[in-house]
Amino acid sequence: MPADKPPAVPAIPETKRAIPKPVPRPLTAATPEPLLAIAETDSFVHFSQLKVPNGKDKFTTMNRRRLLAELGDQGNGIEQETERLWQQFNDNEGEQIPFGKLLFDGVLRWHLRGLSLKAAIRKVLVDRNIRRRSHAGRKAAAEAEQIAIAFAIFTESGV
Repeated sequence: MPADKPPAVPAIPETKRAIPKPVPRPLTAATPEPLLAIAETDSFVHFSQLKVPNGKDKFTTMNRRRLLAELGDQGNGIEQETERLWQQFNDNEGEQIPFGKLLFDGVLRWHLRGLSLKAAIRKVLVDRNIRRRSHAGRKAAAEAEQIAIAFAIFTESGV
């Protein structure tokens, strides 16, 4: 054995490694969601900024039957009450938006998330308005692109 080699280190016997235990996260007081802090008289912008945390919650995928079951005794007659309030909004806004089942499901979801029935209706109407504006903008952009392409083809052809 050459003298310049260090002495051999005895092998450490293989033992089970201890798996570190997860460190529990400190419990913090639950802060109320901003959903409850909005009133039906708030501005369009306030309603447009009102979002479900992380984009989904337990009410997002529920069908109407389960939504009504979540309401329990409050669910009795809520469809008629919602339709009556919906008509009041239509009369106040001057635009007649038909009361539909999909919109009713949206109202139920927002009501279960903590909004009053009037505020839930207003939120659904604001979201509908935003979707319609967005769709109209995309449609106008597509039409403008088609016109630009047609103009380019027309000018290149020398007609």
